[in-house]
Amino acid sequence: MHGYGDYGSRYAYIGKYLSKRGYEFAGIDQRGFGDSQGHEGRVESYEISSKDNYEYHEQYVKHFGRQNTPVYIMSGSFGG
Repeated sequence: MHGYGDYGSRYAYIGKYLSKRGYEFAGIDQRGFGDSQGHEGRVESYEISSKDNYEYHEQYVKHFGRQNTPVYIMSGSFGG
């Protein structure tokens, strides 16, 4: 989860590093940042951000399936 004023693809280098070591990596532009929808640079509410992140995870699992592996969330700044 990226920080305020940031965007998900900025962390592609971390995804490449981790994927070479057998990890899957996915990112999201939080609402109002990067290529997402919403008012630019505006966080609507904690509840909306939490819901967006939960729904993103659910869509990821739906698309890629759930394996018996742990899931880690990397975050910084307001993404934390």
